[in-house]
Amino acid sequence: DEEDESVEEEVIEETPLTTRNILGLPGVVQHIDKDAEEDMDLDEDHKLLLQSAMPLLKSRNAGVVLGVCSLLYYCGVSSVKARSAIGKALVRIHRGRREIQYVVLTSIRSLAGECPSAFA
Repeated sequence: DEEDESVEEEVIEETPLTTRNILGLPGVVQHIDKDAEEDMDLDEDHKLLLQSAMPLLKSRNAGVVLGVCSLLYYCGVSSVKARSAIGKALVRIHRGRREIQYVVLTSIRSLAGECPSAFA
């Protein structure tokens, strides 16, 4: 007697991917599983860079603050704390010379247009 071997096809169910920006803004898009969306595992060097940059938002040098805001905007993780810190730092340094005011207010305008929660 021959045994009837039935071949079962495994149905691999792919988890749907969502597209999201690093900061939740339009721009550089990452594909992230829905399960990993809340707890993003960053590389240790990436975490160290972001943690080391946060205290520099309190610098008195407007160039340093703008550089750190750009870093956190483009490479940081999406969190209310980071967005709020960026907004506060930009508002704090806009009270300088006229040239600095123009650059900072331009940055504030673009950030407020894309991420109004930074100034809430």
